[in-house]
Amino acid sequence: MDQEKAYEELIKQHAVGEEVSIPSIIDALPLLEIYRNIDLDAIIAGQFEGMMSALNDNKLKALGPKRTVSFFIPLTSFIPLPETYNAAIMDRVNRSKKRVDRFTCVTVKHYYPKLGHSCEVLLKLSYVIVTIGDTSYGAINTKPERNKNINEIYHDAIKAVNKVIDSYKATPMRHNHLLQPITPLGTPGHVYTLIGNTEHGHILNRGVVILHEHLVGELFASRKMDDDEINIFQQIHIRNSLDDALPLRMIKKLNEAIDARCMGRNESAVILADNYTEQAMRYWLYRILIEKGATELEARKRSRGFEKVTMLKNELAKELNYSQSEFDKKIRYARWYQLCRNKRNGLAHDFLYEGDSHQLSYDAVQESASIIKSIAEIAVEKYTNLYQDGRIFWASTWMLDRIKHSS
Repeated sequence: MDQEKAYEELIKQHAVGEEVSIPSIIDALPLLEIYRNIDLDAIIAGQFEGMMSALNDNKLKALGPKRTVSFFIPLTSFIPLPETYNAAIMDRVNRSKKRVDRFTCVTVKHYYPKLGHSCEVLLKLSYVIVTIGDTSYGAINTKPERNKNINEIYHDAIKAVNKVIDSYKATPMRHNHLLQPITPLGTPGHVYTLIGNTEHGHILNRGVVILHEHLVGELFASRKMDDDEINIFQQIHIRNSLDDALPLRMIKKLNEAIDARCMGRNESAVILADNYTEQAMRYWLYRILIEKGATELEARKRSRGFEKVTMLKNELAKELNYSQSEFDKKIRYARWYQLCRNKRNGLAHDFLYEGDSHQLSYDAVQESASIIKSIAEIAVEKYTNLYQDGRIFWASTWMLDRIKHSS
């Protein structure tokens, strides 16, 4: 069953009155409609007042953007900042015209949803309202859903929230491991959005915009497992529970890279993806050598004996009876090296390294999964006894479509 069919089934269940469960706290947050009990007009007016105060303090005359876009972003953690914390940041200033061409206002407040039946418990959580004005966005339509660049603006809002989270976690004695950076997929797909006017500092229009369909993917992922899926899971679980778990240990590395990216830790995702690739290459050399008659000790020693990944890759080519150039082309080695290893080197060694981190992390994870899948296919074609191992590595690439737009 694909995602569309799974979603159709859900709609049918809802139509006949069946209770539909949502398998994600994040996607259930819009149902609380927190914003209905909040004076958003007062918050936006307060942000505008803060921005004008910053304007005057810096001896500037005007705001360049005529309209602003604001997003209501509920969090699943609590940031104990003063109620209400409001920051006005002038991101881009035209000094010659004494004008602010881009600004960001961030307001952090709290909400207290109730849980439980026999014993009600108040949750203590935070929400953030981010307002952005930027002349480079062009004309902003008063109807939120009609702005073609709404996703781009939302990405900027997410970055603003993460700067609050990172700053809080960097404050001494304030580390909170449950408070993680957010990504678009780490926030509800239905986002309450407001369009404002900088001339008077009031809201022109408001409404819910659907920015992603992560809920559809979650519903698909939580569907009932069929017999084939249960069989595959049981085989993997048994193998993972015994000593024969080396390939699953490799896949765990890839999952860690994917999880890091989904949680907004893009740089960690690149480093983990690179680590997965090198370890998986050593694993496949180890398995191939055993298939060719080496003892486990000999295979382990040789697979560990290459300091540089290029030397390791060349040894794999030799053992699989490929020329280096033919093998490089087959597994797209140069592409992996450019999009993963080089990026890892930049992140690991250059503290001034810059790049589009969410795209960078996707490329690294994608290419790492792809190169190991290719090596597994070549190895299984030559040594059919390695089919079960190859199957595990092939399956690891199926999850990549779900993370493509996750940060």
